[in-house]
Amino acid sequence: MNYQGKLLISHPKIQDGIFAKSVVFVYRHTDEGSLGVILNKPSTWTVREFMKTKKVHYPGDEVMYKGGPVNKYAVILLHEDKWESTSTIRVCDGIAMSSDEEMVERIARNDAPKSWRMFVGISAWSSNQLDLEVNAPHGWQVLDASRSIMLNSDTDYQWNTAIQWYSQKSINNFF
Repeated sequence: MNYQGKLLISHPKIQDGIFAKSVVFVYRHTDEGSLGVILNKPSTWTVREFMKTKKVHYPGDEVMYKGGPVNKYAVILLHEDKWESTSTIRVCDGIAMSSDEEMVERIARNDAPKSWRMFVGISAWSSNQLDLEVNAPHGWQVLDASRSIMLNSDTDYQWNTAIQWYSQKSINNFF
């Protein structure tokens, strides 16, 4: 299965670790593996604090999110696809990802996407690893990406909403 543009919802029985009650957006899926970001785990950083490390003034108070346990220094911007930077990739309908210095400068100049969320770190799976995790008992539940879940909700509410949508999808498929 191609997971690019999909949401992975952690199974309710997963109680420990960074992926407990997580919603992950997979933004890249190839034969070599998959990359994603955890949508609903706030970090201790704010975007303002991150911008200070880049010597850029930014007055906003948005929180940065923990994208995952891999490459903890990678900074990625998830945003609506009407805005773009030099590194922007369109992932699926309405959703894009960017990661470059231009996005930092533009956000600081108040030229940000209409809807966006910034992450530090990523989630990564090697070739076929994600298939194994999805098909394992209590593995990931898979949903099509939803802008409302991805950009318009937060933390536990995001996971609860995704679980409800997945449950409704399962019921609809059964009946």
